[in-house]
Amino acid sequence: MEYRDRLRRNVVVTLMQIMRPFFINFYRGMGLLTAAKQEKFLLEREIADDKGVLRDNEVANEENNIEPASSSVEVDKLKDDIVERSAKKRRKLQKSLTLEMVGRRVGLLARRQVPTRMRTSSVHSCSKMKARCQRIEEEDSFSSLKDLHMKKELECKDLKVDINYAHKVTVELRDKLELFQKEFARKFKRVEELMASQAAQDQLHATKLALKTKELIDCEVVRTLELELRKKLDADCSRLRSELSADE
Repeated sequence: MEYRDRLRRNVVVTLMQIMRPFFINFYRGMGLLTAAKQEKFLLEREIADDKGVLRDNEVANEENNIEPASSSVEVDKLKDDIVERSAKKRRKLQKSLTLEMVGRRVGLLARRQVPTRMRTSSVHSCSKMKARCQRIEEEDSFSSLKDLHMKKELECKDLKVDINYAHKVTVELRDKLELFQKEFARKFKRVEELMASQAAQDQLHATKLALKTKELIDCEVVRTLELELRKKLDADCSRLRSELSADE
């Protein structure tokens, strides 16, 4: 679509460039051009002719640079050719300017003699052509805007699909996160319960150990007393035996 629009614009521009001298001469003959536009057209013609002279001079200079003259006679001949060519161009330019001046006067005379109806029809056809060109440009711009709008709509649709998918994935991840949080809270509570139970068991075991230690200490004290008493009894028994032996 863009290639077709660009090709259409190129064709229109090329046709306008080709038909421009014809329209200018036609409007000059009808007396519809202003003096400023006529001078501008003559100036463009003069610039084009001058560019042609410059191109000829450049070609001559390039030829001189590529194939230098072997003698001064050939150099003078080339210079004379260049001067003669420039003089011909100047004469041609003067002739074209004279013809333009004559054409301008003839156009003024023709404008006086041409009926108003014909001039009005020419102006009307020119305005119709301008309106048609403007309408073509508006249609081209409208088609471009329409294509751009359709492209943006497709992009918006794709973006909407991506947003919906991202929202769906976000909801799924949020649900999974909530499940993980609940499972973690349950397991953490179980760990706390186990730790509290273990602490209670440790406390009970410590209490029992303290009691056993106290009982062990008491047993050691009793045993020590028993050993002392036993030693004392042994001593008393030995003493009594000695006394009995002495009495006999």
